[in-house]
Amino acid sequence: MSLKKFEGLISRMCKDLAKLYIAKEDARAVAGRAGLDITDIPFSDRSTDTWRNIIIYAMQEGHLLPLIESCLKEYPTSSVLLEAVSSFYQQEKEEDTAPAKKMNEREILEELLEVLDLGLTGFRAQIENRNNLNQRIRSRLKIEENLPYEDVFAAYFEEMNRFEKRLHKNIREVTEYIKDKNARSRELVTQIKYLEPAIPKLTQLRKHLDLWLHKYETLFVKDPAMCILYTGVTEKLPFPKGVEDEISQYLAQQKAKSK
Repeated sequence: MSLKKFEGLISRMCKDLAKLYIAKEDARAVAGRAGLDITDIPFSDRSTDTWRNIIIYAMQEGHLLPLIESCLKEYPTSSVLLEAVSSFYQQEKEEDTAPAKKMNEREILEELLEVLDLGLTGFRAQIENRNNLNQRIRSRLKIEENLPYEDVFAAYFEEMNRFEKRLHKNIREVTEYIKDKNARSRELVTQIKYLEPAIPKLTQLRKHLDLWLHKYETLFVKDPAMCILYTGVTEKLPFPKGVEDEISQYLAQQKAKSK
């Protein structure tokens, strides 16, 4: 991964992370939680220098995306982290030209749980900006019509002021991040379709992901006025709550059988 290519983004990340993790000990702790060997990272009294050292080390070790995702879980509304995770995720996809290793059932289910959790992090990251944008345009434009978020943002996009369009842009960028996670989730779910009788909510998850990605390709991509994408309001096919518990229970049962 090229340091020069992402120099501007990395600089903004260092400044943002230095504000979020003020103490040197906080930076050390989050680097450790992300799986980095902190004994190899020089820590400075200047927070921005410390974070630059952490990020460069993570890039060298091929561990930058997990580091950013760990920070994003703790600070889900950081626009710089959201931009970074989207940029580096796309970069990793472009660089990964090696044939994919065939995963076993346990590995597929464990990765699915991880990707679903990251998608949920993105979903939660939208909530504050979504509510803020909804309140602002309804108040300023005196909108009384009871429209879902998806519709009201698209319908009044042209009437938004500069700040509202910035919120709209941030929400849309998170939807792009969620799309990457949903696409990977669908790939994994498709590989274990045979497990649907044993994990019943996988069926609804597969259908939800299919519809969500279909709306993304046919509506969201073509309409810059859209910033958020749901399938549970009009289409009545929401994300199946509890599917992660079912997957975890199945994994635990299989582990117990193998002993």
